Amino acid sequence: MQIESYEPYHIGNKLNPATNFDSLKKKLKEKLQTAEYKITEETLSGQQVIFDKPIEVLGLKNDVRIELNHLAQALNVIGTNPENVSSIYMEINSFLPEIGYEIENLSLFFEIVTSIIVKSDGKSPKEILNDSIKLNMGSFFINDIQNTNIIGIRIGGENTENDNNFTLSIEPSTTSPNSRFMLNLRYRSKDKENIQIFHQELDEKIMQLLTQLEWK
Repeated sequence: MQIESYEPYHIGNKLNPATNFDSLKKKLKEKLQTAEYKITEETLSGQQVIFDKPIEVLGLKNDVRIELNHLAQALNVIGTNPENVSSIYMEINSFLPEIGYEIENLSLFFEIVTSIIVKSDGKSPKEILNDSIKLNMGSFFINDIQNTNIIGIRIGGENTENDNNFTLSIEPSTTSPNSRFMLNLRYRSKDKENIQIFHQELDEKIMQLLTQLEWK
């Protein structure tokens, strides 16, 4: 098996709702410009943003977008190359104290959200899932439905003390179900350093998990 792509790779900061988003946007765009990001020209403010452009692209670098989502009240870094996204995420978080924001008070939590395409070189994803999960589905037989299969699994966990949580679904890709998995992942933490650690270990963790399924 091999990871083919991330569609897309998203690292976000959920922001304190008391934040003045117009002020944050102005200061951050000025900082991005001095740091040689390509910034957007149009600038809306207040209620006009929510109705006309609820998600604003503030800047671009290395095919990575820095977005301010006014509806979700989040500052997001989004792209298809995880290394570029992570590097720019760390850079953006270093900019915020420089323009007057304390990370621990500005950000309620941080999260990685991504869809991962993994190519299976041997058995099909459906075969792998059905071989790894032994479930007698005879009692759920339906006359007009044939070929009942395991078509996905979902795992998750949480730390109730600090409200960190994680979910992962594994299923055949909708567009390439015979040769590829689609994994939908969300990891949330109140500590931005945990996000970086999770990012660094993600490829290895994904492959270890899928290898376990493959060899069951």
